[in-house]
Amino acid sequence: MSNEAPAEPEPQPEINRRRSAPKRQHVIPRLHLKNFVADNPKGLVWTYDAVEGTARPATPENTGVQSYFYSAETTDGKLTARSRKQ
Repeated sequence: MSNEAPAEPEPQPEINRRRSAPKRQHVIPRLHLKNFVADNPKGLVWTYDAVEGTARPATPENTGVQSYFYSAETTDGKLTARSRKQ
């Protein structure tokens, strides 16, 4: 048994919530992704994972999504609640 204190989790950036911050923001708008929907598998788009080097079918809602993509970090380390619609 060790007398060391357990490591604390890394702090997550604080969100400035003047409006609710959209966490899942699309890098590629769903409007454009819907034009690439396949018949086989029906309703899905083929997504290429550059890290893994593989392709897989996925829904347009789950393709090209990144957390807080349109948010900006302020000088005090907080993320703004920016989105394309603001």
